[in-house]
Amino acid sequence: FRARYVFPVSAPPIENGCVTVVDGRVDGVSQASPTSTTIDLGDVALIPAFVNAHTHLEFSELETPLGEPGNSLVDWIRLVVANRREQALGAASRAERVTAAVNRGLVESEQAGVAAIGEIATLPWEASTFPQSRVRCRLFYEQIGLPRTRVQQCLDGARQWLTDFVDSPLAVKSLSPHAPYTVHPELLAGLCELSKTMRIPLAMHLAESPEELLLLKNGTGPFKELLQELDAWDEQAMPRDSQPLDYLQMLARADRALVVHGNFLSAAELDYVAGCGRQMTIAYCPRTFHFFHDATYPLGEMLGRGIKVAIGTDSRASNPDLDMLAEMRFAARQHAEIAPSKILEMATRNGADALGYDDLGEIAVGKAASFHTVPIGMRCVDDPHVLLFEN
Repeated sequence: FRARYVFPVSAPPIENGCVTVVDGRVDGVSQASPTSTTIDLGDVALIPAFVNAHTHLEFSELETPLGEPGNSLVDWIRLVVANRREQALGAASRAERVTAAVNRGLVESEQAGVAAIGEIATLPWEASTFPQSRVRCRLFYEQIGLPRTRVQQCLDGARQWLTDFVDSPLAVKSLSPHAPYTVHPELLAGLCELSKTMRIPLAMHLAESPEELLLLKNGTGPFKELLQELDAWDEQAMPRDSQPLDYLQMLARADRALVVHGNFLSAAELDYVAGCGRQMTIAYCPRTFHFFHDATYPLGEMLGRGIKVAIGTDSRASNPDLDMLAEMRFAARQHAEIAPSKILEMATRNGADALGYDDLGEIAVGKAASFHTVPIGMRCVDDPHVLLFEN
């Protein structure tokens, strides 16, 4: 394949680049020497297919996000609960509805040039649930259990699912302790132990909102009110003066950890994540962050510490679509100080590394021949990466 620019990600862009593919794998990356079998893609950028680090495809039936920009996370969760209760009144079973939504999300993801996703699943899927899509799924089976009385039951269920689930080329198993306000610390510790034993990553929503930090510190605020409404509050489940650092320290015991959002981590907590190296990645969902918060995401502080950050779309419940290129471009507009090459890396290689897909995220010899093309025209620039971020 010949393209105006090839972006290996692991190396500088190659003008008039050529990628040779043999048996579905990259066999060579160089400047073009056209042959009779060369397919000229024209004035495009050839980049690795995207890796969407964080999705909830179960919301893919939504045409527009729930609520309005600026809603608090707590009020938005109320809308999610109401939406699910409304769906439950329909004729289709929950499993049927969710399967249809996930399949729709997989189709949309593939059309957007996505090779793999980190999917949060609320039902114990089997690999056969998914169609023969080319999008790979790292399936994070969500675990919720705040009361201590539920800890052992949740651990037994997670362990049984991990035993029963047979990995396939399309779907591989993992677990997701949902968030500090829905997971007892003892449950999180047990799930981290399972992660280590089974050598699978965990994904956990953490430091997503100021209301979460208030709940951790004082056991008060809007989140407590919400949990009481849902009959899910346990006064003893969350020690007072807790903070995200306590949960990061537990996640550090997992095989690998994907910290979802991390919007309001302190400087000391960012330092801790940086010290964990490749074991811990932060999933940044640019447009979802902007949907909830009139603030600047601390991306510069993260990258400045050497933290590995991967881009995700989150779901259609807080985002208009699952378009990773749109997500990249939005992030670039929000963070003009960040090199475009870094943002491309966040949407490809970093996500692949976080999800355990070693053959994705780069165009390099031996990697999977999984690519995406972006029209870029003929404009000359000093850094070809900027061409990816123009409409």
